[in-house]
Amino acid sequence: MNADVSLSAHNQRNIVGVIDLAEIVGDELRVAGRLYDKNMATLVALVAQHAGVLGMSFEASNVATRDQGGISVVEGLQWTGCAILRRDKAAFAATSIQLAA
Repeated sequence: MNADVSLSAHNQRNIVGVIDLAEIVGDELRVAGRLYDKNMATLVALVAQHAGVLGMSFEASNVATRDQGGISVVEGLQWTGCAILRRDKAAFAATSIQLAA
C-alpha cells in the first residue's frame, strides 16, 4: 500500500504497508493488512488522523475482460498495488478504511 503526503494521489515510492488478505464478499472487495508504523511513522500517523475521509484505489495490469450485454466483466487481473487516499480522489469513492489497534 502506498500513500502521498497530500492524501490525494498515488505515490509508489511511499510504501506505508502491505495487504495480507483480500476477499470478495457479495459485491465488495475487502482487504486487510498492516501499516508500517515504525518505518513510515509520520505518514501512517497522517493516515490515522484522516482515516474517516480516506478510501483506496487499486493498481492492476494485465486486466482481462469480457462483454456481457454491454457490461465489462473482469475475468482476471494482476494486482500490482494500491493507494490510500481521500475518497474524493479515489477511483472508487465508496471505499473506506478502518484502522485496528
